[in-house]
Amino acid sequence: MKYKNSKKELEFGKEEIPEGWVRTTIEQIGIVVTGNTPSKKDVSLYGDHIPFFKPTDLNSGYYVNNSIDQLSKKGLSYARLIPKNSIMVTSIGSIGKVGFNRVDGTTNQQINSIIPDLDIILAEYLYFVCIAPQFQSMLLLNTSSTTLPIINKSKFSKLNILIPPLSEQKRIVQKIESIFSQIDAAKEKLERLALQISSASGSLAQLKSSVLKQAFEGKLVQQDPNDESAEILLKKIHKDSKNKLEFENEGLPDGWIRTKMENVCKTTSGGTPSRKNSDYYDGKIPWLKSGELKDVTIFETEEQISQAALDNSNAKMFPKDTILMAMYGATIGKLGILGITSSTNQAICAFLDIKDTLNKSFLFYFLLSSRRKLTNRGFGGAQNNISQTIIKNLPIPIPPLIEQKRIVSKIESIFAKIDARQKDLEKLEAQLKSVPESINMLKSSILKLAFEGKLVPQDPNDEHASILLEKLKLKKA
Repeated sequence: MKYKNSKKELEFGKEEIPEGWVRTTIEQIGIVVTGNTPSKKDVSLYGDHIPFFKPTDLNSGYYVNNSIDQLSKKGLSYARLIPKNSIMVTSIGSIGKVGFNRVDGTTNQQINSIIPDLDIILAEYLYFVCIAPQFQSMLLLNTSSTTLPIINKSKFSKLNILIPPLSEQKRIVQKIESIFSQIDAAKEKLERLALQISSASGSLAQLKSSVLKQAFEGKLVQQDPNDESAEILLKKIHKDSKNKLEFENEGLPDGWIRTKMENVCKTTSGGTPSRKNSDYYDGKIPWLKSGELKDVTIFETEEQISQAALDNSNAKMFPKDTILMAMYGATIGKLGILGITSSTNQAICAFLDIKDTLNKSFLFYFLLSSRRKLTNRGFGGAQNNISQTIIKNLPIPIPPLIEQKRIVSKIESIFAKIDARQKDLEKLEAQLKSVPESINMLKSSILKLAFEGKLVPQDPNDEHASILLEKLKLKKA
């Protein structure tokens, strides 16, 4: 469907024209030139002699002075010169992108350029007219509704614009530039604030890592010589074991030991029921995938499986409060704590039968602090994997049980303050994300007022714009 070329559609607003203004068409105040593209097959047409503007080059808006591609001197003879102080408007595809050409150049066929008669209209004023919501609405209204939106040169040339006296144009331009400069300065400050927030978020993450590092080096809380040492407790637990218990305490605080993970808990993993049997995934048993581990407690799963799926696969049920860790791919090292009884796939390691010598929350935070170490020990191709063998052999420092509880309490106290600060930053970040849209709306409002004659006062001493048009007719005659 194509819109009819009616007067109503071409009209620049329905409001009353301010005193001293006139409504005219683009073709009356300048020359419209549609660009073209010299043959890409002839490389001699392209070089570094003159800019060759395409729609993407108009992103600079008010100050367009360079382009990605350029033409050679020979290429210029195959193109159409657009002198500086012209206004370029995309009229095919991304309709309505506007650029103020500050240097001589050429354009491709997607751009209609207006070469204004500077005796009647300021190039700066024309630019602001073209980006104003009234003009942009006209462009869209007169665009053909095809697969590739287009407004042809003929229809573009007949679009209406409002022209105030030349002196008032200057006042309007100065006012818009002044306001936009203040808006852009405020925007830059907000952008710097956004960067500071991002940096602060990174600092908070680093602070957590630092807290964990101190915790497992015995530097976060004071040791108490009255605490029963981890060595004594671990020996009590393993007194009936036939295997020799291996541990060390070199470089550790008094009362601490270091041993392999397999000495303080068991590890296992789940499985994935066959995807070929859709009935397996039509049950009520929670089934967790590694991508769902996000270092928090888990109360629901994306998928559920049937009892038959559980019976006919390696998937297995794990009790509430089980600590889980992702072993494969992008989520390697991510943790979760089951808030429900659930099954898992084979990419998740479950920590079970945790000995009385180890506080479960202490284990969780230790695994959190070990993520980078485990990731570095991973193997595989594009995506790293860690095996249960690596996890079982992971050395874990163990303080006295009472000290573990003090460490956990301290970590959670500090993390709570960090998380509160993080939430504040996230709220502020969310508010800042809406700022660009608000700024665009503010600029649109300023432009709308400008071309309704409400931004600057009219001066009855200004030469009426109709006289400018008459002078232009005489010049053309």
